[in-house]
Amino acid sequence: MYFFNEVEKITKNEDENIIDAIDKLTPEIIENNQNVKLTNEDKKIVATIRRAVVT
Repeated sequence: MYFFNEVEKITKNEDENIIDAIDKLTPEIIENNQNVKLTNEDKKIVATIRRAVVT
């Protein structure tokens, strides 16, 4: 899934606070960075995974 591609980029960047960066990762950012259009279901999944990772 595109979410994990973005998380991989975040974890490779040592200058970022990983949790904060993941918390700010929105479906719109994923769409822009991955050049895709997420469905509403995809957006819900991204939100759910993001919440699970940062809590």
